[in-house]
Amino acid sequence: MDANAASGINHPGMRGAVREIAAGQIFSKVIPPEVKIGTGKLVSCQGETSSQIDLILYSPSILPPWLHDEKNGFFPIESATYIVEVKSKLTTAKLKEALANGASVAALPMVQSDHWGLSNEAGKIVQAVTRNPIGPVKALFAFASDLSGNRESELDRYRKYDPDADTNPIINAICVVGKGYWYHNGGWKFMKPSSEYDEIMSFLGGVTNTIPQILVGKGRPKFGRYLEPEGSSHVAC
Repeated sequence: MDANAASGINHPGMRGAVREIAAGQIFSKVIPPEVKIGTGKLVSCQGETSSQIDLILYSPSILPPWLHDEKNGFFPIESATYIVEVKSKLTTAKLKEALANGASVAALPMVQSDHWGLSNEAGKIVQAVTRNPIGPVKALFAFASDLSGNRESELDRYRKYDPDADTNPIINAICVVGKGYWYHNGGWKFMKPSSEYDEIMSFLGGVTNTIPQILVGKGRPKFGRYLEPEGSSHVAC
């Protein structure tokens, strides 16, 4: 299944489903077994939700999702390693939509996470530090682009609509088939496209290299924060 599978379908909903399935199949070949692929919305322990996200790469071993079926549902923000906006053809309107969805994810609060380690005293397990877990990387993947020629790159266009594009971008990685792969790591880096799809392979390599670091950085968030009644308090007895 490739980009051509989506381009020949007229119904927008069906076309979107096909492109998400195609992209999901690409990711399913390279992600570690503890990471799953879903679609839906991210949710915080306070009940706030993100916009609808095309692909969510998450770890149910960190926090479990609420699924309507095998893949669709609500996913705790703390469990997400990557969110991926998938477009058949990237346009300015689609880019703005991806930015809005990414911003809705960035706005969600996260439960503080415990990081556990071994003490020097008889190997006793101790809580080493409590801090906010690492949030998901926000990526944009497109099978094609409406930009033609070399006068403007996808990064040039992106910079027009994200004021913090060079310091703290909303979207951290952009891969457009036939155009290239851009990612932000202290500054933007670029992999040019090739007939062998080096841009896709580099994008997938970045995902697989980053996920283990993200999983470690997430620690062990407390799922009880999602279960406790709102405004509940504990008193001595």
